[in-house]
Amino acid sequence: MLVYMGYQLVSAQQTGRAGELFQRAYQIGRDQHDPELMVSAQCARVFDAAYSGSLDGTMSRLTEARQLLAHIKQPDADLRANCLQAGGMVEQRLGHSQAAEALLQQGMSVVEVDGSTYRPIYADIVSQLSVLYLERNQPRDVLRMSLLAADLLDRNGRAGTSDRLIAHQNIAAALHTMGEVRRALAECETINQLVAESKGSAPLSFAANYASALHRMGQPGAALKIVDEAIDRARGAGNSHVLRQALFVKGWILVDLKRWDEADAALNEAAPLDSGASLSGGALIESFLMRPAMARGNLEAAHLHREKALQLAGYHTSSPQRSLGRVLIVAAQSALDEHASADAEKFAREALATYEPIVREPDTSADLGEALLRLAQARMSTGSKAEIRALLERAVRCLTNGLHANHPLTVEARNLIARLG
Repeated sequence: MLVYMGYQLVSAQQTGRAGELFQRAYQIGRDQHDPELMVSAQCARVFDAAYSGSLDGTMSRLTEARQLLAHIKQPDADLRANCLQAGGMVEQRLGHSQAAEALLQQGMSVVEVDGSTYRPIYADIVSQLSVLYLERNQPRDVLRMSLLAADLLDRNGRAGTSDRLIAHQNIAAALHTMGEVRRALAECETINQLVAESKGSAPLSFAANYASALHRMGQPGAALKIVDEAIDRARGAGNSHVLRQALFVKGWILVDLKRWDEADAALNEAAPLDSGASLSGGALIESFLMRPAMARGNLEAAHLHREKALQLAGYHTSSPQRSLGRVLIVAAQSALDEHASADAEKFAREALATYEPIVREPDTSADLGEALLRLAQARMSTGSKAEIRALLERAVRCLTNGLHANHPLTVEARNLIARLG
């Protein structure tokens, strides 16, 4: 029961309290010479720690759990799957994507062979694979796995659970990554409606993504309110992973509002948090720090931030990060601010090349639209009127579908078409 209660606290991002319950359960297992309980508690504690962004002690606990598991004659399928899931979470936090995927797929196989895919652990592992694919910038796979998880939960009577909310969230994340921001926000609003109906509260990790979607849809005030609440909750829960995400989104919003000092403070606080964070997040932080430096006229610092952002994002490497497209768009905008049209064109074209393979339809991605807009601006002095018009007309279609017709970026693109005559 302690382990079960601990997992509920993990779902609510109450990681400190969850760890205490898992430790109590483990001690009971030791006292009663119950290896299955010890394995269950240790793997749960490993998952909890890695999930919250802390890897301290996780490997020794995981090693002990695996050794104990090896001496249990017929371990329960749930027990084996839970430990495989915990190991997958640790590998994921360490940035070992292939190892994490292998462990998670092994966990799925254990449950499938047991014939118990109706059990919660199966949908949990499917959801975790969705997050892994999101980190690898495979949003179509994210959407596929998230829809599978949603179907499993609905068919097995778990439509109103926190796991079903996570499936909604992963669907929203996939849509957002493909530039379908308006649809992503609609999915977030569905989460809010379900939470309100249940008179509960949404898991803490949802807030940063919801705020990000609101901001991109042109609602920075509402986004800031939500993200500030998430920061307070993350501090109280001791969850450095969510705190980093929330601080980053706050910094992004403040940069776009040109509140430079506040943006610097949020981004610089986010940067060192969560030792297991991906390179992708670090790249975005460096990218957004470039703009306050530019605004203050410190081109040297701005260029250093840009180079570090590109490096962390895997620019011109075999392992590009999920953030590379956004980093390239920010780099293109900064180059335009410097009147460096050639650099702006290069970065905008590379952003297009990054986004084109992951979108679902040619004209549904706001990310593609923004890259097309920056490319058209870069080509203003050297391109033909027909070429620039074609870029801008497609940008308008993409921005209208991915955001909305009256979004500032859509209006900017339409105004440029009008100026062409």
